[in-house]
Amino acid sequence: MKTRKFFRLIHREFGYFFAALTIIYGISGVALNHRNDWNPDMVITQYKDTLDDNINLVNVKKAEVESILKTLNLSEDYKSHYYPSENSLKIFLDISGGNGSVVINTETRICEVEKLERRYFFYPINQMHRNSFRKVWTWIADIFAVTLIVFAVTGMFMMKGKYQLSNYGIYRVIAGALIPLIFYFIYLF
Repeated sequence: MKTRKFFRLIHREFGYFFAALTIIYGISGVALNHRNDWNPDMVITQYKDTLDDNINLVNVKKAEVESILKTLNLSEDYKSHYYPSENSLKIFLDISGGNGSVVINTETRICEVEKLERRYFFYPINQMHRNSFRKVWTWIADIFAVTLIVFAVTGMFMMKGKYQLSNYGIYRVIAGALIPLIFYFIYLF
């Protein structure tokens, strides 16, 4: 089998096999690149509420905390609570797909509620992209990384005629290599 034909075969077969993974890595890569603009893993909900004066907030036990949560229309499971300061009660919540907390100022009775819930689509693909799963996923990620190198190399040598690497392609390869090199030197110095 000729080299170009073999490269086309490898490029095509790996391309089909890894198409879904390439799309997942692309989507999660864009999401993770913009984590300063939004949280790609979690939906964060924050709001304030106020408790009535008749609710006891001093030395409360689990049953009283659960009653407070019902008053605040929080159906999440109680996890634990403590008093971080003299006039503050913090309640931890166990939310399906995340967690949360309620901080109550015992003097003003103002409650600050914060819920963190996983984004159903982005959370797992970001975990894959970061290799948070470890173990077997490390092997899959490494194989995929090597396959991307194979894509690049076979792609450069598949064409013949005026579009082959030695005529047309070399300028595109150089231009593509200059982009990361320029950024490398900008951030290095």
